[in-house]
Amino acid sequence: MKIYVVIWEDRHTDTDAFVFSTAEKAIEFAKAKAREYDRYGYFEEKVIKGWLYYACYSTEGDNLRVIECEMDTA
Repeated sequence: MKIYVVIWEDRHTDTDAFVFSTAEKAIEFAKAKAREYDRYGYFEEKVIKGWLYYACYSTEGDNLRVIECEMDTA
């Protein structure tokens, strides 16, 4: 079973991970949070190989990214 993980790296907090059942929900969450936390008017989306989504929301590299993983179904 595939799951979609949002990894949130912000220099002010610990790195967090949020799990979603669809890529669309994960990307929607990541986009919304990146725009919400854009404190400096710096929002940039990039296409990065191996990631479904990436957005940086500060000049110091704070970012959210979405990856696809296979869930252990044992």
